[in-house]
Amino acid sequence: MICEVGQGIMLPKCGNSPHYTVRIQFGEPDAIRLELETKAAKESNDEYSRWNERFEKRVIRSRRSGPITVSLMDEHVPVCKWQGRAEEFLSINPDFRWVSLSSCMKEEKCQEDHLAGIIQLKVSFSAWPQDPPVNFKL
Repeated sequence: MICEVGQGIMLPKCGNSPHYTVRIQFGEPDAIRLELETKAAKESNDEYSRWNERFEKRVIRSRRSGPITVSLMDEHVPVCKWQGRAEEFLSINPDFRWVSLSSCMKEEKCQEDHLAGIIQLKVSFSAWPQDPPVNFKL
């Protein structure tokens, strides 16, 4: 499995926090198989953050199915999130993809979905050794 977080746009205002992070969780909420979190954004302003963070290739010994949750985090508190399925990320030559976040309704910063923003990421689940290696440079 490979994962890379690019940038986020139209994000909620940061308030006092200098930078958001992005947390990606694979698995059911009560049985998370893998959790990745970026460092603080390399560049950020009121509604934009750029992480450009590539995680090490991981081997997950399980089915290539199940939920994925991408959360915009402010000091370890989720502000908004996107939920999808691993089946959406089976390409062996993945492109960056934009995902639209939804409000977590817990934070004053983002109480409505249209204020939650979008995040760019690249994820691929490859069945090793059946699938050829994933080319991360594309």
